[in-house]
Amino acid sequence: MVYKKKLNEYEKGFLSCFLDTDGYISLSKVKRKKYKTGKGWHPSYMMGFCNNNIDLLKKIENIIGYEGRYVKKKGSSNWSLRYGKREIIRGILDQIKLIVKEKRRILLLEYFYLADHRLEQSNNDYERKLFTIFDTWESL
Repeated sequence: MVYKKKLNEYEKGFLSCFLDTDGYISLSKVKRKKYKTGKGWHPSYMMGFCNNNIDLLKKIENIIGYEGRYVKKKGSSNWSLRYGKREIIRGILDQIKLIVKEKRRILLLEYFYLADHRLEQSNNDYERKLFTIFDTWESL
């Protein structure tokens, strides 16, 4: 799957502003027993938009053009519209610029590029770059 939607300037501005203020971009290590890399973990990433107005989140979903996953924490009025597919996240992040979360946007795009070109590198080089991305992420 490739994200093919070309966002117009209004859509770019709307998503940028919302993601920077009431959204999140995450990159984390998920622990697993006997994961095939031998590290015991694998990278996990997500992009989400949070608000208590479900109609506003549906507008975002409509702009993105793909169904997201709606999550509401028990006892909260806030909803989260989540995207976990690399192609959708990359398709959006490639087209927008952020202010507050710009370093995270760039790092996540760097991770996607690194993962896409993993076979072109030695394991040591790949792991060194991967750990650099995670160390930088955690320091933000």
